[in-house]
Amino acid sequence: MKLAPLIARQELLCQKSAELLSPISQADKPVIAAYGLVNAGKSYLLNMLTENIEQEYFLTADQRETAVIKIYETASYIYLDTPGLDANDADTIEATKGVNQADIVLFIHQPQGELEKMEVEFLQTIKQSFGHLAENNIIVVLSKADKESQEKLNQIEKKIQQQCLEHISFVPKIFQVSGIRFKTGTQQHKDGLIRNSHIESLKDHIKNVAESSTNPQIIRTTQAIDILIHDLEELEQQLFGFTLNAKEKLNNSFTQFNNAIETLRGTIDSFNLKDKNI
Repeated sequence: MKLAPLIARQELLCQKSAELLSPISQADKPVIAAYGLVNAGKSYLLNMLTENIEQEYFLTADQRETAVIKIYETASYIYLDTPGLDANDADTIEATKGVNQADIVLFIHQPQGELEKMEVEFLQTIKQSFGHLAENNIIVVLSKADKESQEKLNQIEKKIQQQCLEHISFVPKIFQVSGIRFKTGTQQHKDGLIRNSHIESLKDHIKNVAESSTNPQIIRTTQAIDILIHDLEELEQQLFGFTLNAKEKLNNSFTQFNNAIETLRGTIDSFNLKDKNI
C-alpha cells in the first residue's frame, strides 16, 4: 500500500466535507439545478422559468458562457445554472458541486439525437446521489423543441426512455419544451405559443414535485454524511495499517542493521584475537 493515494483520497474527502458544510443558500427553499452539455439550452430555459425574459439573468450564447455555478433566488425556489459537462474537466467538477444540495435536477438535452455517453454517466451519478428520490426528482428536458419535427422529437424521446430504463432502471418524466415559443408568446401575448412551449407544464410539474417531496435535501445530505463518515473511518483504518506496516518495516530494517553491526564487530574481534596470537 502506498501513501500518495491515501493522501489524495483524504484531500478528496475533506473537499466533500467542506461542500456538505457549505450550503448553496441559507434560505429554506427547494434548490433546482440545471445540468447538461455545453449549448444544451440550460441558461435559456432557466431565464424562462425565472421570468427573466426581457433581460437575461443567465447569459446565453452559442459558445460556453457558464464557467461557475450561477444562482438565482425567487420567492419559491433557488435555481442553479451549471457549466456544461463536456466543456473541460474543471467545468465538469464545478458542475457536480451542486448535485448533493439540489432538491430537483433538470437534465437538459438538445434533441439532435439520443443521450451521449457522458450524459448517461452523469445521470447514473445523479441517480446514485438521489437514491430512492431519483425517480421523482430527476426531470429530463428536451430543449429547443422548435428546431425539430414532432415526429423526430417523439423518436428521440422514445430512445431516451429506453436508455434511461437500461442504464438507471427507471424512466424519468420527460418534457419537450421551446424557450423561443414561450418568449415570443409572452412578448406578443399569444397564449397558443405559450401553451405549445410546454414551459408552463414544466413549471407545474416542478411545483408538484417540490410540494410532494419531504425535505429531500435534508434526507440526501444525511445520507451523504453517513457515507462520508464511513469513508473517513475506512481511510483512518487504512492509514493506521500503513503506519503499522511502515513501523514494522523500519523495525526490521533496524534489526538487520544491528545484526550486520554485530557480525562486523564479531569479525573485527576475531581479527584482533588473531593479531594477539601472532
